[in-house]
Amino acid sequence: MADTESVGTKYDAATTAGGNGTVIALLKLLTTQMGAGGVGTQVEGAVAAGASVTGVNPVLIAGGSGTTGTGNATVPRVLANGDGLTIASQGLVVAAPAYQYNLSDLELTRGNVEVAGYISAVGLTSTQSGATITNPNARGIMMFLDITSNPGGAETLALDLQVIAPTAGTFQSIAASQPFTAASNGLFTYQIYPGITEASDVAAQKIQGMAIPRKFRVRVIHSSTGAWSYTLGYCLIV
Repeated sequence: MADTESVGTKYDAATTAGGNGTVIALLKLLTTQMGAGGVGTQVEGAVAAGASVTGVNPVLIAGGSGTTGTGNATVPRVLANGDGLTIASQGLVVAAPAYQYNLSDLELTRGNVEVAGYISAVGLTSTQSGATITNPNARGIMMFLDITSNPGGAETLALDLQVIAPTAGTFQSIAASQPFTAASNGLFTYQIYPGITEASDVAAQKIQGMAIPRKFRVRVIHSSTGAWSYTLGYCLIV
């Protein structure tokens, strides 16, 4: 490549003679087909396939193909951060957090995640099941059962964690708390985490040492038919 050749000149690895071909092949993603006159096109925001490439963004991303400045399928896209990217996704991810592959697509890794109103009950008299939880990368969970009304007597509530078996897609109980104190309002917790000491179990706090699965749900088990009011929330713990 001559020192006197101008900025923006286009090269093609297939036709460039000499040792420059290898270098040009590496640069081809950004320098070939950069629009009429070999001048890069500045683009701003998302660009639909085939649309004219224009804009005022001072960052030079790339140019359109051919001599018309259109046909921008060759223009690198800026991909939005989030779940659902595939291995075949092509583009730039700006300030990307860590991704992981789940054998289907790419998803964001996460820190501790809190959900406040997983199950809400007002005067309910039977066991309640929450929606399926998809766990990205947490190892454990802390559940918070806030009881505001109870039927009295000896009736109790307990929490039950059910895994979705990947073989059949059915629910199977793998962890359950002992019943919380009968006829009591207040905040009760159930914590599951691998390696945690289970000996610290007390009336308002149940602790169990195991890992949580990829997909599961939590149930609030009613011991009888009395009416309860409560809210169940949880925190996934990495």
